[in-house]
Amino acid sequence: MQFPDGSKYKGPLLHGNPTGQGMIIYGDGSKYEGSWENGNAHGYGILTFQDLSRYEGNWFKGKYHGQGTYVAPSGAKYTG
Repeated sequence: MQFPDGSKYKGPLLHGNPTGQGMIIYGDGSKYEGSWENGNAHGYGILTFQDLSRYEGNWFKGKYHGQGTYVAPSGAKYTG
């Protein structure tokens, strides 16, 4: 599925919204792989930014939630 902003999603849809396990590559080149619910990142997932830094952890309705780890391009990590 392709969105107007150039984002491309692969995975299951429910009523036209990403649901279940899927992956999206956003128009800016960043990528999210993980759980979806009603079109939002929800559950465990990994968001990789353009600079190759990433956030690995839990999501709730499209926002970081609870425990997660940020990994900088240098490999430095912050967990919280």
